Amino acid sequence: MRVPIEILRQIIQGAVDVVPIPDLFQARLVNSFFNEEIITFFLDSPRLEEEGFCFPKSCRTNKAIKARWTRFPDRLKRLYLYRKIRNHPCSPCAFTCWVQQVLDHHLGAAPRQEQKDELITKVVDVTTSGHYEPANMFSPERCESWMKNARSGYRSSIDLSITIILACSAIKRGDCAELQMALQNGLETDRPCLRFGIMPLDVTARTGNKAVARTLMEHGCPMWYDVIWNSCCVVAVSAVARNKEALKVWVEHLYQTHPNSITPEYECGQAIEKLARKGDIEMMEFMMERIPTTQRNQIGALEEATGAGQFAAAQWLLARLGTPIEANLGRRLLYHALDICPPEKRWRMVQLLLEHGISPNVRAQFYTPLQTAVAAGEVEIARILVQYGANVNAHPWDSRFSRQPPLMMAVRQRSPPLVRLLLENGADRAYTWKRKRYTVHHGVKQVRNLERVLKELGWDEEEVKQDGGDYWVACEKLPGRRT
Repeated sequence: MRVPIEILRQIIQGAVDVVPIPDLFQARLVNSFFNEEIITFFLDSPRLEEEGFCFPKSCRTNKAIKARWTRFPDRLKRLYLYRKIRNHPCSPCAFTCWVQQVLDHHLGAAPRQEQKDELITKVVDVTTSGHYEPANMFSPERCESWMKNARSGYRSSIDLSITIILACSAIKRGDCAELQMALQNGLETDRPCLRFGIMPLDVTARTGNKAVARTLMEHGCPMWYDVIWNSCCVVAVSAVARNKEALKVWVEHLYQTHPNSITPEYECGQAIEKLARKGDIEMMEFMMERIPTTQRNQIGALEEATGAGQFAAAQWLLARLGTPIEANLGRRLLYHALDICPPEKRWRMVQLLLEHGISPNVRAQFYTPLQTAVAAGEVEIARILVQYGANVNAHPWDSRFSRQPPLMMAVRQRSPPLVRLLLENGADRAYTWKRKRYTVHHGVKQVRNLERVLKELGWDEEEVKQDGGDYWVACEKLPGRRT
């Protein structure tokens, strides 16, 4: 049975108000009708600015909020920017004020409508590729304070901003002739326009085609640039943006200009590691087919994939590595999985590494892998380590705290499942700490006997039940040293 269009439209309209934003954008992929209606309704929803950009609160400390704009569909961004420009007279923001400045300065007081529309299209086009905090850029409440920063000399002149806008627009349109003219007139490809958060080299790395990238290379553009105090390599930026055309140009240029240097290996290795962190197997394969891949590159990528919890990428890299994993590398990978990997993906990643021959008894300076799992209360990880042969009594002697055997750590965690797991797999029931000897009793008969003794010593029934459990720990003070 087919649902009538009007009813389907009402369902989508209701969903826009309650469905999480990432799921909403995923639903656009159902068909063109869903795509059109979701964008239309979301554009009119207060959630766009309240949740998408965190109006009117600050989003400086929330990277997830700052990243939402970059994940918005391009069409939604453009429609939103055009709407902000139309609403400028009654609701100005920093973006629309700067657009008005560009129009007034570049076109004069009485421009033709076609000229105005063409320039607005170019500004909107490049703004969708900018780096900025959306709440600062688009919030009417912050307009005045943000514009004061522009007048304080923090930003470049309006003439330079217009030059960069036109160059970035030419890059996005693939207009090499216009870009060539700007370069001949002295355009600096790594000079940013802070008003709109754009830079010619950055826009090329993320969206430029092969011809545009070659044009910049012929004019000696740098391979590194800074965006908001972060150093970026064009190879890594193009790889993460999946811009294969520009990536081919950068890689080819690197190996031609540095034939006997480690520079190409280093910069391509950095790109592959970023791709591994994202779990982008297709782009990793694309890069490895075009560069002389070294084992060092693959190992670095494997560490990043393991730490980020990218299971499929780690599995692919392990299969590609081909050779047995050396002990030191295995130790680093296992501790990456135990310490850095997201908790919800940790167990699966540890199991993958153990399946590929990494020993759970790797040499440890502070904590063994089993101690690490027990200290974190990770029962399933501890179980898989024990299944693959982890020594349940091993503990290094390099640090005071790591001298605690796994059983002692489990007791301190007050975790019956961990205590039971260790004892069932041969852990010593007795251990000493600070001149005291502790013995763990976990058998049903032993526990009941201890409970009976406590009652005979005068404990109330409630006290025994409250402090009792699956096991008891008996403590005995050891005799002091003779002097």
